[in-house]
Amino acid sequence: GDFILKAFTELPNGVPDEEPSNDTEFKAFMYYLPIEANIQEGFENEYPAKGWDIINADNSYTWEKTMSASYSGSSSIRIRNSINTTIGTKDALRSPDFRIAAVDSAFVTFQLAASNYSVGNRTQSTWDTLEVFISTDCGLTRTRVYKKWGEQLATTSATSRTAFIPSAEQWRSEKINITDFVPSDRLMVIVSNTSGNQNDIYLDDFAVSTVLVNPNLKKEGFLVSPNPTEDVIRVQFYPHPKELSRLAIYNVQGQVVKQLSFASGMVNSSQFEFDLSQYPTGIYIVKAVLGTKILTKKVVVK
Repeated sequence: GDFILKAFTELPNGVPDEEPSNDTEFKAFMYYLPIEANIQEGFENEYPAKGWDIINADNSYTWEKTMSASYSGSSSIRIRNSINTTIGTKDALRSPDFRIAAVDSAFVTFQLAASNYSVGNRTQSTWDTLEVFISTDCGLTRTRVYKKWGEQLATTSATSRTAFIPSAEQWRSEKINITDFVPSDRLMVIVSNTSGNQNDIYLDDFAVSTVLVNPNLKKEGFLVSPNPTEDVIRVQFYPHPKELSRLAIYNVQGQVVKQLSFASGMVNSSQFEFDLSQYPTGIYIVKAVLGTKILTKKVVVK
């Protein structure tokens, strides 16, 4: 829970202090045991929520709850860079400590809305910068996993000096892969804003989620399901099939009925779907070409 550390002197040099008014300091801190990784925070209730905290070194503008805009529900959080004229101030929102152990992958996701006011020569402008860090030691050290500013950060091309209030179309989903930190008994996500006096940034629907891979997929690396099927099949690969150049489905006569081709390094997914409902019942062959390797699976259409 929440605690206060009190440090004070007592009988300095063996006698009562002549000036006791400066003998004592207090420091608030939190201590919570790590929670399980699946964190969901929509900023609808208490803020900051249990286990969350805000680092606001200058005691000025920082991450605040607002009902001016939201991606879902009635509220979100924002930081008001539009009125913060002190360039370079940093404010961080820190998640509770959590653990991720027996999982195959983990992700940080959130909804983002942001705008700029600068136009013209952007290389000479200062920018609001949003960064996400992972810490494994309660924030003492941290590893950056996300950094965006300027046009990369903005979710609208419109620029304005007026404080930004996003519409429903001006939100973007951000997804950060933190699988490199699996397994870990204690992780913290730190969302940090550096003000460039551009415009306001909003966050909503923050989540940390984990994925367990189907044991059969993990064992074989290539799975077709459901099998048999009446319509759609899902072709899955594990790990990510970065060398995949061709994925095709053949009938028993050897004719290609469905096909996808990929340029080198352009495979953006590990899962593909094919609708076979318009084809006759029978046996079909799913064929994947990964570099010099060819994988095949039979699938029955009922």
